[in-house]
Amino acid sequence: MKIGNNKGYLIILVFIITIICFWYILPEYGMMSIATPFYITGLFCYIFGRKWNNKALNPYLHKETGKEVNLKRSHSLFLIKMQYWAIPFIFCATILLSKSINQVDGDLYLIIQNAALVFFFVSLIFVTIKVFENSKYKRYFIIIWSGKGYLIILAFLFTFISLTLLFPTSKHIVAAPFYITALFCFIFGKIRNDKVAETVIDQETGKEVSFKTSDSLFLIKVKYWAFIFIVFAVIITFGSPTRTSKNNVNHKSYFNENF
Repeated sequence: MKIGNNKGYLIILVFIITIICFWYILPEYGMMSIATPFYITGLFCYIFGRKWNNKALNPYLHKETGKEVNLKRSHSLFLIKMQYWAIPFIFCATILLSKSINQVDGDLYLIIQNAALVFFFVSLIFVTIKVFENSKYKRYFIIIWSGKGYLIILAFLFTFISLTLLFPTSKHIVAAPFYITALFCFIFGKIRNDKVAETVIDQETGKEVSFKTSDSLFLIKVKYWAFIFIVFAVIITFGSPTRTSKNNVNHKSYFNENF
């Protein structure tokens, strides 16, 4: 069986090169030196996999039908297209980095590692969505999101994980991601609501027909999610019991106890 088809072998090559660079040249960075090669390889698979696998070859005319036929070259590894390899690589990078979240010394390194973890996790969600969004499996995800509706998930996860990692928990910090995501949904929904996605000419009437963009999550438009997040934010803000002084721990001890 052929291991790598066309440029698929580059996945292994990039992974080996990044491992050598980070494990042997920068060993003092601990788990970051192990997780980063996985992330870089995943990023390589996503960017170049989409670029190369979506590039059409020179079209030719079919002898029997006389129609123009467009072919695409497939770049894969173990029969799996390059862009799909991005998901397991970035997933491994996220898991490896999260395992060492409470095993670091120094506040600066702790902040860098936490920021990298947030970035890795959000990248994982984004890459997974974009890979399947442009594949033949897209129709199976139409119930979950349409258009740019997936950005609601990314916005919430990014703010929630960032604030949870960088600050001690309190009812205000817990509610903050809901307020921020609500603001994002309101602004983004207003911008996208009036945007025309496509304009076509009706053959019968000869008039222009415009289609607006449809961005939704679980069949609910983005702008309406602003109200949903506000409701949850208010419930958390005014419904959560007051934290005791024991929860007012310093930044580093919070990580050690909760991760």
